[in-house]
Amino acid sequence: MECQRCDSDRIFKITAKSSDLNVSQFKDIEHDGYAPGVKNVCGGDYVEPSVCLECGQAQGDWPVPDPDFAE
Repeated sequence: MECQRCDSDRIFKITAKSSDLNVSQFKDIEHDGYAPGVKNVCGGDYVEPSVCLECGQAQGDWPVPDPDFAE
């Protein structure tokens, strides 16, 4: 995988299973429980971000909708 911004191959991806032990914040709204549905970042039991270690670009299609708990 290459970075969508700088073409570096220094992409760090982590997949973490956290069940319902998450605390998320968006603007002034706090959410406790399962990871909210945020494309390219997390959803349900899993948190799965990918970031370029060269330029810091989060990988994926952007922008994404607000977290589902903010609706």
